[in-house]
Amino acid sequence: MKDEDRKGYLHLALVCMKELVTISLQNPHLTELLEDLVSVSTLEYPELDDKYEEDSRIDDQHIRTKQLFVVKVLKPLFSELLAQSYFHELEIISDMLLVIGEQLPRKQRNSHGAWSIHVCKSNVIKNSKAARSVVALAISLSSLAK
Repeated sequence: MKDEDRKGYLHLALVCMKELVTISLQNPHLTELLEDLVSVSTLEYPELDDKYEEDSRIDDQHIRTKQLFVVKVLKPLFSELLAQSYFHELEIISDMLLVIGEQLPRKQRNSHGAWSIHVCKSNVIKNSKAARSVVALAISLSSLAK
């Protein structure tokens, strides 16, 4: 399979995942999708292992599920896409992070806002649309935390 075909399938899969996540966030009873995605995730992001342990102890199941989905699925995927310069796909992940982040309590939003600010400061994103979506994520989650 050609690299462009793979990238096209990845883009389509992420668009579908974004739609499924959006639907699941509209109804608290549909968070099972996020739970399933967290349980099957094989992505590794060593910097977040301690964060994952801490988030596993959140009392509210809906918040815990959203937080674990961000920490275990979206952030590692974001990092991998950024490393591979898959900028259009990075925009989709940024959108999902923003939608979920806006539904989290102040502490978690602030944490994700700080993470996205760190991403902005420590990476050169050459694609203007992707850079704009990452900056919007940093600003939105940080300003929501104030």
